[in-house]
Amino acid sequence: MTVLVYTRHAITCPKQDDRYNRRCDCPKWFQYQLNGRQVRVTAKTRSWETASKKARELEARLEAGESPQKSSPITVADAIVKYLAVKECGML
Repeated sequence: MTVLVYTRHAITCPKQDDRYNRRCDCPKWFQYQLNGRQVRVTAKTRSWETASKKARELEARLEAGESPQKSSPITVADAIVKYLAVKECGML
């Protein structure tokens, strides 16, 4: 399985015509196929080198049969409870 790194350029980026440009400071993303579906997910970095390292780690996890890590969604009720707890502590 191959995980490609690409750049999602800002509108103002002079390199926006080259999605594989390594030298701009725009966010880097991953693209790969999983179960016949195309997946695109942020690399959470603006460094091509860091994104490439993360891509190799993701490839290894996918080839080992592990599912990509996704954060579990938070419910509205849980968010309200957390918000009120923070507000009660005086942090907001």
